[in-house]
Amino acid sequence: MSANSQPFSHPFLLVNTGSGGGKTQQAIVEVARQAGLTWHETAPGDDFDAVLAAAVSDGADVLIGAGGDGTLSTVADTAMAHDLPMIAVPAGTRNHFALDLGLAVDDPVSVLRNALANRFERRVDIGQVNGTTFLNNISIGVYAQAVDDPTYRSHKVRALAAAAAHALSTGGTSQSAHLTIAVPGTAVVDSPAGTTALLISNNAYAPRFAPGARLRSRLDAGEVWVYVGGGLDNAETLMGNVASIVSAEVHRTLLRAAFGAAEVNVAADRADVPIAIDGEFRPDVTAPFAIKSRAGALRLIVGDDPSATDIGVTLQW
Repeated sequence: MSANSQPFSHPFLLVNTGSGGGKTQQAIVEVARQAGLTWHETAPGDDFDAVLAAAVSDGADVLIGAGGDGTLSTVADTAMAHDLPMIAVPAGTRNHFALDLGLAVDDPVSVLRNALANRFERRVDIGQVNGTTFLNNISIGVYAQAVDDPTYRSHKVRALAAAAAHALSTGGTSQSAHLTIAVPGTAVVDSPAGTTALLISNNAYAPRFAPGARLRSRLDAGEVWVYVGGGLDNAETLMGNVASIVSAEVHRTLLRAAFGAAEVNVAADRADVPIAIDGEFRPDVTAPFAIKSRAGALRLIVGDDPSATDIGVTLQW
């Protein structure tokens, strides 16, 4: 694949000034100024969708998002709705999506410069739950409950422990729901009582195997992956299970099911099952959950050629 030699005529950059503590935003804006981009630095109360819609109406031919996964997801929605390419600039706290794309999350300025200079287009998948986009994953159950804790961002482990303890101390119907997951015939499932976490990711995690810190080795397989964890009887095990599932370092004894599918439906006997989407608690998204992969739906502009390359391996035995 060769880089696109045609320059963009009207690039638009949305800079979330609140993402990642605002550490790199001014350097990103300086690149935008030098490159002649149109940009918008967000202020409290801004409607990101409205800002992006106005940019499209003004003729934007590429949308650039600088922020965390939430910002990138919002930009991706508008880009896909108008079949526009997008540049993802990792300027958030964790930048999971950019990390799994192989972007330099510690140097967002170079990500922007390289994408503008080389303009390789790469098609990647996104996930949807009840029509809402997710770039990384959705979690249903105790982890989603922990995300709703106002201390979660600063004290993640403490918030997870509190949610785990609360789940075990209450134990009644107020903290439980019966779910029915539409499982492909090829899936192998062991699902006894005590399931506490359901994680569904945009493409499969590669626990303890993916190169470097990347958790998903690819984002173009056209699948959502379902991980069901459970069989718990104490808070210590519960915490270990949640932490394992969230980090994708799952243990076989705790993982009740793991399978990939283009589409998964999750029914429930109550609507208010806690769900988090890309790390944000979303009480407005209620059960039942219709989850699917939109294969190749997002046109990403990247700075490096994403085409297949050959590697040499010397095999010994």
